[in-house]
Amino acid sequence: MFGRTDTPMSQQKRRAARRGSRFSIVLALFACLFFAVLLILSAGLFFKVSDIRVEGVSAIPADGVREQCGIQLQSNILLLDKFSASRNLFAAYPYAREVNIRRQLPNIVIITVTEAAPACVFVLQGRHWLADREGKLLENRPARGDIGLPIVKGMTLLSPALGEEAAFPIGEEDRRYALFLLLDALEDSGLLGTVTEIDAARSYEMSFLYDGRLTVLLGEPKDLEYKLSYAEPSLERLEPGQRASLDVSAAREKNAVLVPE
Repeated sequence: MFGRTDTPMSQQKRRAARRGSRFSIVLALFACLFFAVLLILSAGLFFKVSDIRVEGVSAIPADGVREQCGIQLQSNILLLDKFSASRNLFAAYPYAREVNIRRQLPNIVIITVTEAAPACVFVLQGRHWLADREGKLLENRPARGDIGLPIVKGMTLLSPALGEEAAFPIGEEDRRYALFLLLDALEDSGLLGTVTEIDAARSYEMSFLYDGRLTVLLGEPKDLEYKLSYAEPSLERLEPGQRASLDVSAAREKNAVLVPE
């Protein structure tokens, strides 16, 4: 039985086929490279930033957002570094709580900023330091005039810095916890806008001044939603200009106590 032998002609055909296959692969790679280069050149010509739109700001200036984000007009929108732009805005504006940057092809960048809302004020060396409900310091103003926010008493800021979380001396951790728990409860109950002062000197005997007339004695920072429900009805019982204190520290065990002054 004879083995199969290739003729010179068949060997030449196989070699030609292999050369043709390699040529096809090279040609395909060249075509891919060509279209990739063409795409990059097209992006450089057509996908350039021509407009930066800013949404959601009120305390933060829109023009400032455009300047501080680091995004340059006529830069390639496809190569936009959104994370770097967000970091720039957080560093420049303490009021920036969330930053969302998106591309609207072919040439528009939209920056949406969610601003933090001030919830209380700390006073230090003749300055007002505004903080949000999470303790982030948002603004520093001279301590004069009505600021429209509750002023916190009984706590001392340590080395405050805008954009950073408020820090307090060792031993005031319980006060800090109680304060921001109360701020959340006041906001949720709709009372925060009419509270002018909060006494947080003792976490177990917290109180606040409501509408400038009603001192609400909370006791420990628990059952806050229930305790705060007494504030507005008690204020309505007072005569115009009359002041009083409302003790709700034991409201779960006994009725709240309203004592006119």
